[in-house]
Amino acid sequence: MSSNVFADLGFPEPETHLIKAQIVSNLGDIIKETGLTQAEVARLTGWTQPKVSNILRGRFREISIERLIEVTNALNHNVQITIEKEPVKNGPGKTTVLVG
Repeated sequence: MSSNVFADLGFPEPETHLIKAQIVSNLGDIIKETGLTQAEVARLTGWTQPKVSNILRGRFREISIERLIEVTNALNHNVQITIEKEPVKNGPGKTTVLVG
């Protein structure tokens, strides 16, 4: 077993799925912490309430990482992307979503 459930399940592009899942999880936390309703999130993001609901329930395959970042920004949160200067010594690099 790896640290990526999507790779373990044989999903195509498992790293992309993992990144999206991490962003969506954080969006769910933001929504809970701010007390926003799904309807309010829809108004702020341009999505419909049913789409917000589906995404929060894990149906986000068709949503791009860029769009999830835009939505995070629309909810008044910054997203920072950092590329480490030191190369990985054993194998390919990986992408991780960190919450600060």
